[in-house]
Amino acid sequence: MSFSRGHEAVEPADGPLHFPDEDHLKQSKSMNEVTRNAKIATDKEHKMTLLQGIRLYPKAVAWSLLISTCICMEGYDAGLAPIKAYSFALGQYGINMAGVFGAWALMSLGFGRRSLYLYGLCGLCSMLFILGFLGLVPAAHKKESSLATGSIMLVWAMFYQLSVGTVCYSLVAELSTRRLQIKTVVLGRNLYNIVGIICSVLTPYMLNPTAWNWSNFTGFFWAGICFLCIVYTYFRVPEPQGRSFAELDLLFERGVSARKFATTDVDVFDTTVRGSVVDIYEEKLGTTHSEKATGAQ
Repeated sequence: MSFSRGHEAVEPADGPLHFPDEDHLKQSKSMNEVTRNAKIATDKEHKMTLLQGIRLYPKAVAWSLLISTCICMEGYDAGLAPIKAYSFALGQYGINMAGVFGAWALMSLGFGRRSLYLYGLCGLCSMLFILGFLGLVPAAHKKESSLATGSIMLVWAMFYQLSVGTVCYSLVAELSTRRLQIKTVVLGRNLYNIVGIICSVLTPYMLNPTAWNWSNFTGFFWAGICFLCIVYTYFRVPEPQGRSFAELDLLFERGVSARKFATTDVDVFDTTVRGSVVDIYEEKLGTTHSEKATGAQ
């Protein structure tokens, strides 16, 4: 038994049903067109200048710059005696190492990158304000104030490494678009180095008794900077946890709010394949059926 279609006779297969050869050719041609267009777009983006890339992907570049310029009072001189200051410094390095492993554990347990980064900034901002208010302690209690400042700095170091200090590297690797990842990371890192130079010049003036002599009040300055980072992070840094690179690119392309990245449903296959290959195939198939119906009349 055979089924006639035009001048061809298609024998039913013993195995599973499949498209006839003509339909296979049409679908393959459509897929080849999609693949070729994607390759052309990729090659074009690889040849972009830095400024063209910034204009095309402003969000990806903006968050990377923010993350790379997170500034706080690490290395602050609490006014302790040399031997105690040395002990606090050694303790801080140990805490930093423990914090990095702790951040890995938190991310492995399912804590989101955005949540860790945002709440980490909130904790750091609070501690910086505490450091600032410790500057109001009377001179008669300077020793107690210095010990409290050093202790807060240790807690600050742990909080920093559990959140912002470690999570930022995960965000840099996951959020930047694949085609501009190298340029994005290099741009952010270079700006980080520039800001680091500026901070290295300003901080000694803030803390030096023979210069500006801000002492603990320096905490208020950095708390203000940290608060601005919190505002930007809340509105602009999305949650990449559990997302593929293709899903993240699609969410950026659709302009989804950073706060809704974690809850927005997205089907990359439906968008890229269903929306391009299958729809083209159905359109061509419908045109063919229409032509045959017209010819039959």
